[in-house]
Amino acid sequence: MKTVIIQIGNTDDKLPQAGWSNYVDAVRFEIGFFQVEIHFIGFSPADAHWQNACFVVNSSDEQLDLLKKGVTRIRKAFKQDSVAWTEGKTEFV
Repeated sequence: MKTVIIQIGNTDDKLPQAGWSNYVDAVRFEIGFFQVEIHFIGFSPADAHWQNACFVVNSSDEQLDLLKKGVTRIRKAFKQDSVAWTEGKTEFV
């Protein structure tokens, strides 16, 4: 099992509020579609100048490869330049 942190944002302000909401929903749906284990979903404060969302998930390498492709497809569909994808092994100490 690997842990992945997926971070999306609207720091370039390309998406209006409804577009941002749809983008977040699409990423959340994609995560749910692959039935990965979700540990955390968080968002920037409502009054923040820029909008960001963070998803922390656990899954197998196979599922994560498919999820990465799906998130990339969604990013392109919403005309976003990038998604931050941080991958690693979780260790309890």
